Amino acid sequence: MKRADYYKLWFEETEGMYCTEADLKGVSEYFIYQPEPAEEWPEGITFYATKGGEYADDYLFATGGWILISERVKQILEELGVEGVQFLPIRVVRKETGEEVPGYYVLHVWRHISALDEEHTVFLEPRSERYPEPIIGKVALRKEAIGNADAFRLAEYDVQVYVSRRVKERLEEIGATGFKWIPVPSY
Repeated sequence: MKRADYYKLWFEETEGMYCTEADLKGVSEYFIYQPEPAEEWPEGITFYATKGGEYADDYLFATGGWILISERVKQILEELGVEGVQFLPIRVVRKETGEEVPGYYVLHVWRHISALDEEHTVFLEPRSERYPEPIIGKVALRKEAIGNADAFRLAEYDVQVYVSRRVKERLEEIGATGFKWIPVPSY
């Protein structure tokens, strides 16, 4: 089997913390899908850990699709020179105790690339004028369109974040926790 070049970034279900509530300080919950960097970021955006265990993974699950990463993941992505992303500081607080868990950021992947390979993508339902958004069962990517991007969302379907094998392997090397890597075919 051919080794994947790209992976859907997902969270691994662990015994660690889950953030199911947040005080976004007026920022839209859909902000993370914006295809440009944030120019302003309010202080004090807080995610509350309301479920899970005592330890904090490097990737914390947060409702709404926000990707919360640790300082050490931020450092690796900076070291790799990953472009098209922002690291926006947040607070993570254990709701039950009020204790702050320091060193977390929202990973805002603002680079959007038109790289959906429609020939190899599996659509669950046909598109129609009434429902123009594709309903995708399994994504396939066009390598040529991606170029050397290490992290991106699809312009055609911006719900997921995709990363290169280079990013995945480097985060595995440091033992980053909370990540699940779902291989995505590319042609």
